[in-house]
Amino acid sequence: SKELSQTKEVERLGLEIINVVNWLGLSVHHDVSIDVSEIEGLIEQRREARANKNWQLADEIREELTTKGVVLEDRQGVTHWRVDRQFGLDGEG
Repeated sequence: SKELSQTKEVERLGLEIINVVNWLGLSVHHDVSIDVSEIEGLIEQRREARANKNWQLADEIREELTTKGVVLEDRQGVTHWRVDRQFGLDGEG
């Protein structure tokens, strides 16, 4: 929907602004809530999409996680994830 697309764009722009502020060495206070079960659920959906060679869906899920500040690292068949350090939370999926 148009509203969901606009929300994702605002989230993406917010993360870009935070990255620029951090790059400049400035500090910014923000309240970010991370739903670990949602992230792990999306990672599982992405794993299934990759297993089925549905690369488009896998890329869309990665992009959605990126807009939430989640960085995915695929190593030896296992997806590890972390939140950009400015969010202060790490995990593995």
